[in-house]
Formats: sequence, C-alpha cells, structure tokens
Amino acid sequence: MTICAVAFKRIWRLFLILLRMKSVEKHINQKKDYLGQVSQGMARIHKLLLENEIEFIERKNGIALNANDRLQVLLNSAELAWLRDLSQTMVYVDDIYFQKEEIENEQIQTVKERVENLMLQSNESEFSKKYTQLMTVVPDLMLEHGRLKVAIKNSPL
Repeated sequence: MTICAVAFKRIWRLFLILLRMKSVEKHINQKKDYLGQVSQGMARIHKLLLENEIEFIERKNGIALNANDRLQVLLNSAELAWLRDLSQTMVYVDDIYFQKEEIENEQIQTVKERVENLMLQSNESEFSKKYTQLMTVVPDLMLEHGRLKVAIKNSPL
C-alpha cells in the first residue's frame, strides 16, 4: 500500500470517528433540550397555579402577602399541599438535567412517565383533581398545559 493510501485510510477512520462523536453529541443535546423544555413547561404551569392560589388566599384573608410571606405559605400552608407533587416532579427533572453524568435513556423515559402521570392523565390524586378544576378558571393554564403536552410528546427516544 502506498503512503497516500495509508494516510487516506487513517484520515477516513478519523472522519468516521468524528462523525460518530457528532452523532452522540447531538443525541446528548437532544436529551438536554427535551428536559429543559419539560422543566420550563412545568415551571410556567407552577407559576400560574401558585399565583392563582396566593391571590385566592389574599382575597380570602383580606391581606397582601409579601415575597417572604408567600414563600412561607407555599412551604407550610395545607391549602397549597396539593402543589407539592408538581414541585417534587420539577426537582426530579432538574436534578437529571443538571447531573454531571450522561443522561440515560431510562431517565428520559422515567421523566416522561412521571410527568404524563402527574400532568396529562386524569386520576384520583389531589393534584389531578385540583389541576383539572383550575384548568378552565386560570387564564393561560390550558395554553401552558398544551405546550407541556407537546414538549412531553417530543421525547428524543
């Protein structure tokens, strides 16, 4: 084999390796993007729900809550306990998004299932009942729900 043929063969192998690396990198970015879209969708929904509930508490009690009081209500109020399932799911998704290790396909599948079970499938949980009830009452909630549904369906798997 000539020197040119050997050099060409090595360059070709390097090219194929780089091509595979790009493909793997693209797949990793797709997983990150997916988790980011799901996280953002849940955060927008959480914000809408929380604002609605805080507004209700303020009207009911005839007081305006400052930022610190709102945090205390969120953490300690029995009236907002139903939101904790959403908060915990958001933390779970964000933990995977920010982990140092490569995101595994099983983690993406688990995120998809957990979010679908909580947000998209009607069940008898306290969260589901309240969320379904507020869907027609809270402005933009149905829109954000639809956006989250699209994000969930766009799984990279």
